[in-house]
Order: sequence, then C-alpha cells, then structure tokens
Amino acid sequence: MNASKKSSHRTARKQDRAAAAARREILRPRGTEELVTISIDDWNPQFPALVADELWNGAAIPRFRLEVAELVVDWINDTHAKYPDGSARAHWDGDTVVLTHSDPGYDPDRVEPDDEGRYGIGARAWVWEFVS
Repeated sequence: MNASKKSSHRTARKQDRAAAAARREILRPRGTEELVTISIDDWNPQFPALVADELWNGAAIPRFRLEVAELVVDWINDTHAKYPDGSARAHWDGDTVVLTHSDPGYDPDRVEPDDEGRYGIGARAWVWEFVS
C-alpha cells in the first residue's frame, strides 16, 4: 500500500473513532433522562429520554432531545430495512419527524418538537421499556 492510501486509511479510522465517540456521548443520559428501549430480536437499542411520570398501557412515554431523535430515526429506518412488512419508516420534514407505517390504512404520524425541543417518537403508541 502506498503512503497516500495508508494516510487515507488512517484518516478514515480517526473519523470513525471520532464519530463513535460522538455517538456514545449523545447516547449518555443527561440530567434526569432515563434509558428506554424497544425489544426487537436480540438487539435492544438504548436511548436517553425524559420520561413522563405516568405510563401508557404499561409502557414508558419518552421525549428525546434532537440529537437522540436523529439516532432514533436512523434506528427506525434500519429496523424497517430488516423488517419491511412490520415496521415503520421515518424521515424528517423540516424539524418534524414523519412516521409512515407499513399498513397503508394508517396516516403518517407527524412528531413535532415540544416546547422544550424534544420529540415524543412512538410516545403513547409503541412499547418503550425502561432499561434496568
């Protein structure tokens, strides 16, 4: 491998490490945030959120800060790619998250930021669980 390619690979690895460190920092709970998850297969992603005191059908009601909401949207789309017939897709329309369900009988859900700039993605609709 020539020196130029080695340098390019080192730069890419540094960028990957920096991106992974930034992601870990985003996913660290802040203040009174709690970790929530949705169990799918053996992969249970954990996202920090402010969680309402009440439950919805026994499930947590999370509100995610913007940078976490961006990761939740990515996770939703990764899940849809794996399970296209039974999961939602998500995209951004300005500062609104649009959730499109696999069942054509459902209208898309539009999740706008609340007064604190947080997003209730799947709040009162999905079974968000507390991470123990």
